[in-house]
Formats: sequence, structure tokens, C-alpha cells
Amino acid sequence: MNDGLEKRDTYIDALKGIAICGVIMVHSSNGNEQLPLLLQGVAAIGKFGTQLFLLISALLSFKSYEHYFVNKNNSVENNVRWLIKKFIKLIPLYYVSLSIGMLQGGASYWLGNEGHITVGNVFSHLFFLHGLFPHYANSIIGIEWYLGVLGIFYIATPFLFRKINSLEKSIMWFVIAVIICYIFNNLCLDKVPIVDSYIYTSYISTFCFSAQFPVMLLGVVLYFILKSLNNIKKKKIFSYVLLLLSVGLTGGIALVYRNIFGMGDLYNKIYWLTSSTLFGMCFFVLVFSQSLNSCFIIDNIVFRFLGQYSYPIYLFHCYLIGIYRQYISLNLVDNAVLCWVIEYIIIIIISLIVAILITEILKVFQKLVKKRKIF
Repeated sequence: MNDGLEKRDTYIDALKGIAICGVIMVHSSNGNEQLPLLLQGVAAIGKFGTQLFLLISALLSFKSYEHYFVNKNNSVENNVRWLIKKFIKLIPLYYVSLSIGMLQGGASYWLGNEGHITVGNVFSHLFFLHGLFPHYANSIIGIEWYLGVLGIFYIATPFLFRKINSLEKSIMWFVIAVIICYIFNNLCLDKVPIVDSYIYTSYISTFCFSAQFPVMLLGVVLYFILKSLNNIKKKKIFSYVLLLLSVGLTGGIALVYRNIFGMGDLYNKIYWLTSSTLFGMCFFVLVFSQSLNSCFIIDNIVFRFLGQYSYPIYLFHCYLIGIYRQYISLNLVDNAVLCWVIEYIIIIIISLIVAILITEILKVFQKLVKKRKIF
């Protein structure tokens, strides 16, 4: 997807490739109790790849919106057309993944006490409204909460683009969003129902829009910073400094967040910033560093290629992990770590192959529809 941009910087795809590798890492390690605690902790940090996706998506949404209205008036009709274009890019692969999830009976863990997929659940997913309901947010595919949050941001983009028109305002909105997120969390977490409490807790802290809004606003802040990059001198040196800073921050927060090496759980003392926002800030520095001067360690052919297919990989990798574990023995080798590494690499390769095949099949199908050779 080109997100309405004439030119896509390669580092964007590379960062998306890194993000999807992190997401697969956490899902492939889930349930593997034989892994050392240190490796379990490191793998679990991969789930924050979704925050990198959200930050990049917000940045690209603002760029896309600006590009779309260069030669168009900002009418209601054109805003609707922009929204339709954004959602149409998501829908085909998303609906295929939803269909598979419904045939399998949904993600039982996230369905909780409801036990099955309801008609309301299906309709909320079809219209990207599942993020508004705790029991629906992640209940069919098991990872679709991201699209529920992204869909709301797309709808809000025309309003946000008009209201946030400077770097100063974007920072102000970010600060306000952090405060709102803090208040919302404290008010709601104290009133979580006993039944399916884990669903409501996860929804409030991760799956709902308010929990991820600060992260996406960091993408908006970055949008305004990138517009003034010509004023920055010695970009290469500055980019490496920022890259090292982002790695250091990410590593430090990861150690504290997972209590790795028996360190004190300092994260519990950080009241104002959630884990999503903290990692979002780390990724903000990372994306900024690569926008100044991309580094080969990050912006390389492997990560770029994975990034180009990160969306279908994201939608289908959990199904493939399930198939792998059902039909291929996890005891290919006696060493638990090596066994997981093999599984991780195989899942990435298979997910990429499936993503390419499904994408190409849909392209052919869409061409046939346009030529009216079918239907």
C-alpha cells in the first residue's frame, strides 16, 4: 500500500518489517513454558511492535491526507472519498482473515463468557467498530484490536488535521491525551467486573482507542517535525545519536517492564505513562533517526521486504502458528531454545509466502472485477 503518497521512503517499510518480526516473536513464544525466563521476557516485548505500526500509520495518515487535498477542496464529499480509499485498502485481506476466524469459531480466549461469535460482533467487525466493545475488540482473529483502533483514527483524521496544524499543537494534544489516558485508566480499572475481568483490563490498558491515542499522536508530532527537516544540519551524525538513544531507551524500559534480571519493578512507579506510550516514545526516536539518515542495520532488503507484506503477515500469522503446532512436532530438537528459534524462522518464512500468495490472488481477483469478467 502506498497510503496515497507518491514516494515511499524505504525506511518506513523496513521499520514495519521489524515491527512484524516483533509481533510474530511474542505470539510464537506464547505457551512455550520451556523457554528460559529471560528469553520469555525478551520475546514478550515483541508485542509492542503494534505501537510501532500505530505510530507509523498515524504519520502516514497525515501525509496521505495532506497529499490527497493538494488540488482538492476540503469538502465533506472529498473527505468521505479519502476515508473510503483508506478503508478499501484494508478491507479485502481483513475480510478474508475474518472469514477464517469465524469458520474456526473465533478467538475463544477473548470471547470470554460470551462463548461464541454473535451477529453484533460480526457487524461491528465488518464496519471497523469492534474496538468500541471489550468483548468484540479481539474476539475473531485474536489480533484485530489494532484495526479497531486504526479505523477510529482514520475517521478522526479529517478533524484532527484541521485542529492540529502546528508542532506546538501536536505536542499539546499529546500531553492532553496522556492525561486523559491516565484518568480513564484509573477510573475504569477500579470498576472492572469480576466476570471476564482479564478482557476488560486488557481492553482498558491496550485494546481501546484512548490507550493508543498518545502513541498515534506521537506520529502526528513526527509528521510536523519531518516537515522542517531541512533546518537540521549534520543529519547523519544526529541520526546515529538518536538511533543509539532509541536502542538504549527501548532496552532499559524493556528490562524494567519485564523485571528481567531480577530488577525491581520500577515500571509500577511510572504512573502517568503507560507501557504503550513508553515504547511509543522509544519508537518515535527510532523513526526520527531513520528519517534523517537510514541505517543499513535497519533499512535493509530483508526488513523492507517483510515490511511490504507486513499487513497480510499480521492478519494470518496466528493461524499459521496454530497449524504449525498442530501438524509439526515442536520437539524437532531436544533444546527448547533452538526448537523455538526454528519455529520462529519457519513461521516468518511461511507467513511471508502466504502473504504474497494471498495478496497476488486478490490483485488478480480485483482486476477481473474491474474488467467485469466476473459478477
